[in-house]
Amino acid sequence: MLGACRLDLAVMFRVESAHGCTVVTLKQTRLYAMGPRGLPDLPTTAGIRIEPLSELPLMLPSVPHGLRALVDEAFGRPCATLQPGAATLRLRGDDAALGQIGNAHALRPNLRVSLSGDECPRRRWPSAWG
Repeated sequence: MLGACRLDLAVMFRVESAHGCTVVTLKQTRLYAMGPRGLPDLPTTAGIRIEPLSELPLMLPSVPHGLRALVDEAFGRPCATLQPGAATLRLRGDDAALGQIGNAHALRPNLRVSLSGDECPRRRWPSAWG
């Protein structure tokens, strides 16, 4: 929508091409391993390494989160997922076990992306906006 000049500003988590856009990293958010309480071998402390998680049955959403409903449903089954910290805020204490990923490169960027300068010369702002 930015490229089509339908938006001037967006908060994104990944940018394929920044041509004509200004990208500013707002924050890096930690990822968490999440799964139902009692899932064998699910670490539940801060600073866990991501490598041991390869031994767990993991279910991950697709890039546009088209499988999100499946991930939510899967919490009733014995599997785990990796999600950013914001996704953990809605959980109640008994819903799931959490372990914060400690790898330095396992951070999800939160980016402010905006059109640069004259990228949309045909845009006409309402006169009340100046």
